[in-house]
This record gives sequence, C-alpha cells and structure tokens, in this order.
Amino acid sequence: MIIDFHTHCFPDALAPHAVDAMLSAAKDCPRSAGFEVKYDGTLSELLRIAHEGGADYVVQMSVATTPHHQYKVNQFALQVNARSDAFAFGSVHGAASDSLEELERLYDAGIPGIKLHFDEQGINMDDKRWFPVYDLISDLGLPCTVHTGFDPFSPNHLHASPEKVMKIHTLFPRLRLILAHLGGLLEWEGGETLAGKGMMMDTAMVSVGLPPETAARIIRKNGAENVLMGSDMPWATTKEAVDYIQSLPLTDREKELIMGENAARLLGIEQL
Repeated sequence: MIIDFHTHCFPDALAPHAVDAMLSAAKDCPRSAGFEVKYDGTLSELLRIAHEGGADYVVQMSVATTPHHQYKVNQFALQVNARSDAFAFGSVHGAASDSLEELERLYDAGIPGIKLHFDEQGINMDDKRWFPVYDLISDLGLPCTVHTGFDPFSPNHLHASPEKVMKIHTLFPRLRLILAHLGGLLEWEGGETLAGKGMMMDTAMVSVGLPPETAARIIRKNGAENVLMGSDMPWATTKEAVDYIQSLPLTDREKELIMGENAARLLGIEQL
C-alpha cells in the first residue's frame, strides 16, 4: 500500500490564485528560486497524478491562513475527506475566536487530523494563543501535522524552530505531533536535532536538497515506524516522493512502513 500523506489542493475556482501566490513567494526568495509547481492545484489533478504515481490514498493538508478563512478552508477539507480515495486534515487559526468550536465541529464530522502552518499563519508555534488549541487537539486524540523549517512566505523567520517544537512537545506531551519535512525543510540540521524525541515526521519535499544518506540517518534516528511518506504536491509529485524513498539506503521493510503502512495505521485503514 502507498499513501501520499502530505499533499495540497484547492477548490477549482481558487486554485489558480493559490498556485500563483505560491510561485510568487518562491521566486521572490533566493533559497526557493528552484521550487517548481508540478500541477494546477485542483483536487482532480492531485488525484490523477497521485494515482499515476502509485498512491492508493492521498492526505490533503489544509491551512487556515487567516481567521476568517478558517470555516471555508475546512468545508473544502470535509469535501475531500468524504472521498473513498482521499483524507484531509482540517486547520484552525490561533487568532480565531472560534478555533475551539471549529475543532469540535471538525472532530464530530470525522476529520482525521489537524494541519498547522505557523509561517503562513503568522503566529509562532509557542505563542500562548495556540495553547488552548493544543490542549483540545490532545484531548480529541487527533494527530497534528506542523510545518517545520524554511518557508518562502516567511524566509527570514522560523515560526516553528527546533527550540519552539521541543518547548511545545514538552509542555503538551499528549499532542501527537507530526513534523513535516523531516523536521526542517532546508534546515536539515533541525531535523537531526528533533529526530528520536518521540514525534512522527513526514518526508514532504525532502527530495529537494537533502542527500539520501542524511535522510536515512534522520529516519533511522526517529525510527522508520514513525515516518510517513509525503510529496508536498504541488511542489513535488507522488512518483518523485516514492522514487526518493526507494533510493534511500534503507531496508525493504523500512520502506514499506514509510510508504504506506504507518499512514494506514494512523488513518485506521484496514490492510490486507
């Protein structure tokens, strides 16, 4: 089984604008000048490319970039989550007055997890406005994927630095954190620091600049049973993510866990 655990897409009417914004941010920053968008950002193209790349399921990661976008972002996530071949993580914003009510609504609707992207949301991971959110996510038992490392929307400030991640992990030990990008996109030393600290990681976009030997070292330090394969579409494709995992100096069993079994366990998918 292959599950692309970290993908993005948008409602058809918004996809062109979202993709343009992503490209503009990447082009304006030297560190991300080589980032390329690989598809048009729509759900239909996401699923086509993911299935062509071998994925049985995808997980779409939503981001509530502003408080007033929170509800609409989650309505789309719930539509994606209703499909038989896709799951979606919902999102809340730390500055939204109804973030806790929104979390309860998402949980009642069957959302399998929450995605927070502090760089795009403009609030540090350790800002106390998030603390009630972390408490409730912990109480609900939902996994919580967080962006770590560089982001072109905030090129000069890491809103989820390794120090902030460890602070929150210590303060909220029941919070089931999943650190995107092996703990630090283009800030790979942060991933090495965070590996083995009791949090899961995904491999979204690690094919951009991370040597295979370093990736394998971080994965083994964190435990292959705690790593999830992700592409970060539209920045990379499912096939690229699969090929990268296959290229790593890991055992076949470790690759099986990363490419699908761990995600299936987390999502409650029955494995034959």
